[in-house]
Parts: sequence; structure tokens; C-alpha cells
Amino acid sequence: MADEAHKVRNEDRRVTRTRGAIVDSFNQLVRERSYRSIQVPDILDEAGVGRSTFYEHFKNKDALLLQSASRFFEVLANAVNPDCDPSALTHVTSHFSQVRRMAKDLLASTAFDSIANDIASRIREKLRRRVASSTSSNVVLIDLGATQIAYAQLALVREWLHALEPRSSHRSCNRPR
Repeated sequence: MADEAHKVRNEDRRVTRTRGAIVDSFNQLVRERSYRSIQVPDILDEAGVGRSTFYEHFKNKDALLLQSASRFFEVLANAVNPDCDPSALTHVTSHFSQVRRMAKDLLASTAFDSIANDIASRIREKLRRRVASSTSSNVVLIDLGATQIAYAQLALVREWLHALEPRSSHRSCNRPR
């Protein structure tokens, strides 16, 4: 029995270590390059793992992104709670500002829908816990509301990140000469 428990603990550590190596490698790549340009083989090379190992841990590159940024997405989802922590939201927006190029790239990529759906799922859980009666009409309203909130949050973040960029020196059509 003790040998079996020891074996399970060692396997758990290996799984944790491997997942961590994949996530860390992905994070390094996403800091250096655009999300679109990163392919699974790039992640494999950086992490030093094989294709089958990657797919044992992650369905695809978007799933890896969701795991990598889950703590930020959880903070955004918590904004629906009356007792949400404003300092946590400030921390997330500050982080997005610091990694603006990367954040803008991710929110302009094909991952936008995956990110929004992940946040919507988190919001949906929180809203369902708050609603005592889960009739089918409530479930539909909660699902629609969660999706709307998630997409609205990300659209606001994306526009805010664009507004932080310095304005171009090119003349606008609407600006007097």
C-alpha cells in the first residue's frame, strides 16, 4: 500500500512538472512572438516534450492558453460577484497594460472566442450558484447573460488596450490642417 501511494505521488509530481514545463515554454514563446505564429511543434521544442505528451495534457494550443491565463480569467469572472475584490481587477488591468502587445495580440487572435467562452463558463457557474431556482428559462437567461458579460468584458479590455497606444503622427481626415 505504501509503495502504491508513493508511486502515485511521484506520478502526480511528474504530471505537474510536465504541465508546468509546457505552460512555462508557452508563456516564453508568447512573450517573444505573436500567438498566431506559435505552433504546437514550437511549444514541444521549447518544452522538450513529445507530441503525445503535449496532447495528454492539453487538447490544443487554445486549451494551453486558457490554462496559462486562468488566474486572470477567474478575476474577470469574479467581477459579477457583489463582493468581488476591486484590487484584484486593478492588478489584472495593470498586468494587461504591462504586457499590452501580447494582450492585444491574444484578443485579436482566433483565441478570442475560446477566451470569451472560458470566462463565460466561469461566470455561468457563479451566477447559477446565486440563483436559487434553476428553471429552464433561468438557465437560458444565465447562459445568455454570462456570454454577454464575458464578450463585453473582453471587448472593453481590447478597446482600452488600443486606447493606451500612443497616437500616430499621421493626419486624420477629420482633423483640420
